[in-house]
Amino acid sequence: MIFAITMTLYLLIQSYVLFRFYQLLPKKRWIRLPALIFAICLTFSMPTSIFLARELPLWLIRPMYLIGAGWMVGLIYFFIPVIAMDLFRLINRFAGFVSKEKLTKLRTNNGKVSLALIVFYTIFFYMGNHTYHDKARREYHFNLADMSLIEAPLACPLNEGNSQSMTAPIKTVMISDLHLGHTIRRDEMEAWAKLINAENPDYIFISGDVIDNDVRPLYADNMPEAINMLEAQKGIYAVLGNHEYIAGVENSIEFFNKTKVKLLRDEVILLPENIYLVGRDDKMNRHRAELSALLEGLDPAVPKIVLDHQPFKVAEMAKAGDFLQLSGHTHDGQVWPYKYATKMINGISSGLLTLDNSQFLVSSGIGLWGGKFRIGTRSDYMVVTFCQ
Repeated sequence: MIFAITMTLYLLIQSYVLFRFYQLLPKKRWIRLPALIFAICLTFSMPTSIFLARELPLWLIRPMYLIGAGWMVGLIYFFIPVIAMDLFRLINRFAGFVSKEKLTKLRTNNGKVSLALIVFYTIFFYMGNHTYHDKARREYHFNLADMSLIEAPLACPLNEGNSQSMTAPIKTVMISDLHLGHTIRRDEMEAWAKLINAENPDYIFISGDVIDNDVRPLYADNMPEAINMLEAQKGIYAVLGNHEYIAGVENSIEFFNKTKVKLLRDEVILLPENIYLVGRDDKMNRHRAELSALLEGLDPAVPKIVLDHQPFKVAEMAKAGDFLQLSGHTHDGQVWPYKYATKMINGISSGLLTLDNSQFLVSSGIGLWGGKFRIGTRSDYMVVTFCQ
């Protein structure tokens, strides 16, 4: 029901936006006819790539998905000027700031404004694409004794008295929301592997959404081989995200089995450093275990790291005990102004949130969904060091 309402609203809004931009174009057949065909492609590309994603051949579904998903994410930047103009027209009816004829001339059959907007949006989304490819490295240090944040530049302090007695810090890299598939291909995964391997981590933690929405393009790109380029001295662990369920959970699990990544589904393991690693299944699984059930019976003196894709009901989760949760899912809204919505929904959009004695660290994702652009947000990976 929610999906049907969302898709209906999307189609209505984008049809309204496309109609207004169509009105703006010069009334010349050689301009408006291609524009009309392109508008029809925009309109049906996303619904087609959703409902026929696994029926159509890859060579056809890939461009439709790229166009449709990119348009769906970027639509807000076309909607804002359109709705602003129509609101101004409504106010202008009563205030009379500008004559009706001048407004009509500005917003319809105007080649100069059309050309100016084409140039503007080209530069705008080019810059957004550049921002997406510029990955932010975010670094955190935590005290394993109580999972408290150690502010830089202290990093991991030596033990008092004898520096030789200090237990070596544990260096990890956390990534989420890779969304490998039609949009993000093997070449990017290989570049990310080099970026992460340069950190020489003890562990790599992946907080869900490795897969976008279909495993077929992953096999076409031999993506398991690219994922296996990731190197961690002591292991790579991951949990499922909502997109693994969208792609078909059994298909996703089979894909993970072809990699060296250890998938945790409502499991608790004890790492050699005497740290509990708790991997929760995504909340798309309505029968997943409660966090309190997973933590029940664990030694309270042993530090706990929780991998959970979605930072869902964090205030409630914090009551389950003392732990550090590593999550993704939000994309930090991916583009402005959606980041405000993700914070309102989840209580956190990205970064670190402390509640009671628990910490929630949320990545905006090393990848993204839809078009390859970020506006007002950054793709990131997190270097998390635990000090003993």
